[in-house]
Amino acid sequence: MSRRIDFGRRAMSVAAWAVLLSMGGAAQASDIGFGVGVSYVFGGGVAAGVKAFSDDQDNEMVGSVGLDYLFASSAFRPNIGVAYQGEGYFSGGDVGYNLQTQALDFGAGAGWSNSDDDHSESAPEEPVFIP
Repeated sequence: MSRRIDFGRRAMSVAAWAVLLSMGGAAQASDIGFGVGVSYVFGGGVAAGVKAFSDDQDNEMVGSVGLDYLFASSAFRPNIGVAYQGEGYFSGGDVGYNLQTQALDFGAGAGWSNSDDDHSESAPEEPVFIP
């Protein structure tokens, strides 16, 4: 049993570092997004949770870090993954670690996000006054 726990913790650690490194470049030039949603965890059932995204831009693929609550087992499940963030919603997949069963699992979910398309790469235009 301890090998299983050790493998799960190592796998989550490696995956977390990979997501954080991939988010590093994007996080420097953008804001972090947040979301609330519902997931289906394969082998665990329905879960509700919160997520932080590597960016808050509309219509982009983003990295995610989250925490779900599994209703069937009353367990918490930290997770990392990728999501598509649309205009006010997200959908994606993730890898999680069930803290009660101490096992890795996979999930897919969707929900609300605070995505924003107001970011602009160029400077704002100066107003033109017509006399």
